[in-house]
Amino acid sequence: FMDAFFGAVMILFMNITAFCVKETNLEVIGWVCVAMVLVALALLAALFVLAMLRRCGKLTKPYRFFLCHCKAEAGAFARWMKLELVNTPQVKQEVFLDSDNLESLDCLLGYVAADVQTLVVLASKTIFYRPWCVGEMTTAHGNSVDSIVLQMPDFEPLKPGAIDSYEQLVPDLEALCVDNGITLQAVRTALSVFSLRERVNVPAKLAAPGMTALAQILITGDDSVKLADAPPLPKTLPQVAIVRDRTVEANAIAFALQRLMVRYTCFADFGAPEVLCTEDDQEIPTTVSKTVLLCTQGCFSEFSYLNRICEISDRALSVLPVIGDDEFRVPRPETFMTIQIDRLRHFPGGEPRTAEMVARAIATIFKEIAVPFKAKMDRHAALDSAA
Repeated sequence: FMDAFFGAVMILFMNITAFCVKETNLEVIGWVCVAMVLVALALLAALFVLAMLRRCGKLTKPYRFFLCHCKAEAGAFARWMKLELVNTPQVKQEVFLDSDNLESLDCLLGYVAADVQTLVVLASKTIFYRPWCVGEMTTAHGNSVDSIVLQMPDFEPLKPGAIDSYEQLVPDLEALCVDNGITLQAVRTALSVFSLRERVNVPAKLAAPGMTALAQILITGDDSVKLADAPPLPKTLPQVAIVRDRTVEANAIAFALQRLMVRYTCFADFGAPEVLCTEDDQEIPTTVSKTVLLCTQGCFSEFSYLNRICEISDRALSVLPVIGDDEFRVPRPETFMTIQIDRLRHFPGGEPRTAEMVARAIATIFKEIAVPFKAKMDRHAALDSAA
């Protein structure tokens, strides 16, 4: 705003020089100059009032929430949370997620300071050791931005004495502080505040109703809402199932995909897609004819995941592999030749479990071209297209 203001003033004064001609009316020129100066002063006063109103929170800021998170540990959860928040009627403004809204890293802390109403910290395992995440917390604390901390299942608090020796634990912090005018004392103060702040516990097995409840906690500030409520029975029997492994991020990817798929499956008369965890005892519903197999790093090392694959093979269900992790690699057939077959569940009428059977079932799955769904990294438009 200030750049625009001074630029406009310079243009005005340059235009005044157009009156410097031989035939002049000094009285008219004088009044024109006075009018231009008064307009410039009025603009300056208006910009000052606008800045003070925004500083005091009297004006609506562009972003209702800013999701502060470690992308490697909670990137997919942040995506799922944004999808829930932007589809909640009470949220009228945008929700800031770096994958969607960040154009330049140099402007990141400026958004937090001036354009954000509430900072939401997804407190995962190493959140307090990530320089940019700590910079966002420090900026929010220094500019009196409201904040709330969600404790992820893998969260680990700061070790005793970590704040006092923080610059040694996080060497990259110095460059961030120098570039953004942050003092080390401000960082220590913010870490003390956020590490002691009351946190909302996020269950490891959070389903769609739980995320809806979590969104209401963020909007209303009422942390008495229960997050572990059982999901309601679907109104229509599902014909599509999304199978995922038991990790928190895989759970978030699956529900984010479900949220985006709903608009398409409901028009196709399939019913809402059902998300199935591999460790659940529940079998795939008999109405399901199509399965989406969510593949993330290490998923094929879980026996519960292999059980789901065997169940899909037994029932000859249509299956589409979806790659939800940049680090995922298709396993080699020989990986399963030494598998403990007795740990695989046998379904009535299914093929006897052998290492060759498991390898064949996996090979059959990847005859289909896998669809990438990188909830941690991709923008919303790319994820919607994948869905």
